[in-house]
Amino acid sequence: MGRTNTFLSGTITADEREHLYSEIWTEPVKTVAERYEISDVALRKHCIRYGIPLPPRGYWEKLKAGKSVHKPALPKVTSELRKHIRNYVIKYKYDVKKLTDEELKSGEEMFLLTDDTKNYIKEVCSKITVKSQLRDPHPLIVEHQEEILYRKKRDKAVERASFNYLYQSSIKSKYKENKAILPIFVSPNQVKRAYRIIDTIIKTLPHLESRLSIGHQKDQGFIDVMHVTFEFELKEVEEKRKSKKQTEEASGKLAPSLVLSFTANRSSWNREYSEQLEYRDTPSEPLESKLDSVITNLFILANRFLAKDELYLRELERKWAEEEKQYQLKKLKRREEENVKILEQLVQEWDQSRKFREFAEFLENDATGMQDSQQKQKILNKVKWIREKADWLDPLIAKEDELLGKRKSALDLLEVE
Repeated sequence: MGRTNTFLSGTITADEREHLYSEIWTEPVKTVAERYEISDVALRKHCIRYGIPLPPRGYWEKLKAGKSVHKPALPKVTSELRKHIRNYVIKYKYDVKKLTDEELKSGEEMFLLTDDTKNYIKEVCSKITVKSQLRDPHPLIVEHQEEILYRKKRDKAVERASFNYLYQSSIKSKYKENKAILPIFVSPNQVKRAYRIIDTIIKTLPHLESRLSIGHQKDQGFIDVMHVTFEFELKEVEEKRKSKKQTEEASGKLAPSLVLSFTANRSSWNREYSEQLEYRDTPSEPLESKLDSVITNLFILANRFLAKDELYLRELERKWAEEEKQYQLKKLKRREEENVKILEQLVQEWDQSRKFREFAEFLENDATGMQDSQQKQKILNKVKWIREKADWLDPLIAKEDELLGKRKSALDLLEVE
């Protein structure tokens, strides 16, 4: 049997990639392919997908001849490779499936990750800086800018045509429906700040083996951290000024603040649990200065969510196991009750067959002293018939009757294991 070729699914872990790279440069591709039970052509395609360099033509001949050969280093996981390689940055110290319930409950912060991974996350987060100007924005930011301008243009045109329903419908038909974009819900005077904050987050995530995506129909955003998906949004809220001086100067006006929130949840038919994170703008600590904590805490929450999710699944499995146990007990009870009813019926039939035989014996004895041979034979024929019916009725005898058919024996009727 060949090895378990998990990499054929389209993704591969960093450790599996390194192992495959080592195999490819230790043995010919054909030999390695046979071990994985695939063709050498298929293996070469997978190596190209995973960024694994292949030995050039003539490599093995030069190696056998003792000549110097060049072995290129395994490229780092960047760009397109991130779609196919897992755990190239985020490395796990523990598998949640192998931890006890107590270990999952008592684990702190990022306990599922290795110390090197935790230090790397902190290092990356410590270098997060929101620039004062938006330069080379991410395509999702550009899409948001273009879509917002389009929506304003469309809505303005539709509003102008509101004086006539048919004309307004005609104008609407010329424009497309909303295209899903980033969930940035802020006023025009805050939008540049919002873009710079989200752009910084988007560009930081790939360094941490995480990614940001948007919904297909609604303006929703999702961030995947440690295979936990958080829905997020950046919105603007109005907060009343608290100090007397602020109230007098602002004449009751409200001070807008940005709020960045994240939610990961799992729902089931009887329960829901979630992990939430929210950061608010304050005069002393603007949102831009909190992004290092935001990203770090996403990993902490993802770690906790994975632990809670595993505990929840185990609870469901135990519940299902108990329900299955109770179901089987009820099933056994129903079968036992049915057997008791059958037993009662069998005992009645057995008793009836016994009485038939006693009656037959009584008739036979009574006929013994008869002088009338014809009458005697008639009674003896009845005796024979009664005994045949007694045998047919007897649950301990499986007897077939020409007219009444065949009855099952007691052992066949009772489901006793």
